[in-house]
Amino acid sequence: MDLLTFGGFLLAGILAGFLAGLLGIGGGLIVVPLLYFVFSADAATASHAMHLALGSSLAFIVLNSGSAAVAHVRLGAVRWVEVRWLAPGLLAGSLGGAWLADQVSTDGLRIWFGSFLLAMAVYLFLQRLPEVEKAWPRAISLVVGLPIGGLASLAGVGGGVMVVPWLMARGIQPAKSVATSSVCTVLVASLGAFGYMLFAPDLSQAWTTGYVFWPAVLTIAATSMLMAPVGARAAHRINQQKLKKGFAGILAIVGLRLLLD
Repeated sequence: MDLLTFGGFLLAGILAGFLAGLLGIGGGLIVVPLLYFVFSADAATASHAMHLALGSSLAFIVLNSGSAAVAHVRLGAVRWVEVRWLAPGLLAGSLGGAWLADQVSTDGLRIWFGSFLLAMAVYLFLQRLPEVEKAWPRAISLVVGLPIGGLASLAGVGGGVMVVPWLMARGIQPAKSVATSSVCTVLVASLGAFGYMLFAPDLSQAWTTGYVFWPAVLTIAATSMLMAPVGARAAHRINQQKLKKGFAGILAIVGLRLLLD
């Protein structure tokens, strides 16, 4: 790992940590594209570039969102009842998503990831936030959690990009949706990362377990964990509509960049 790559990992960690606390997204939106470009530039890892980016991102998210989740818990903003109903589906789906990723080419995963982010961005820009919380049966979350966990693991983003819109659609305030999402993200990333290590072939790469590249994980995590509490505090001071639109804007930018690669 050369000095330029190391510096890029450190910068990514700063941005990813702040975004994890601010938006409850686990930092994958920054980490996945960065790692994809790093791995695709190396002939030894190019054929598995997106797989390595997704697996390493999920492993990093376990540490990154863990820090953000602790900060949100201390602020008393986590809706634990929502976590309990979503958790079973999230965990099962995340492991299934990791298995499915091993069956898809790296270009296929890149196109999927970029398209997924654009779709989520459009949804958030068009979505109107309900003024009151909707009394939907919470049992619906048992079903919703399964595809969220699967798609999140397949995208290497931890689930916040879907958990946050799902909770906001039910009328839960964005700041509390973000806080709850940070806890759900830890659950998805933990089992998802395990799946990317379990189902991957032997790549014979140093410092790599399955599709997880540990130097990237640890380098990015070292800086991101310091910034996550800063982002969490900011989430409770920023205008709620601006928070939602900022979330959508990040998704659109990263999605377009990957599709145009």
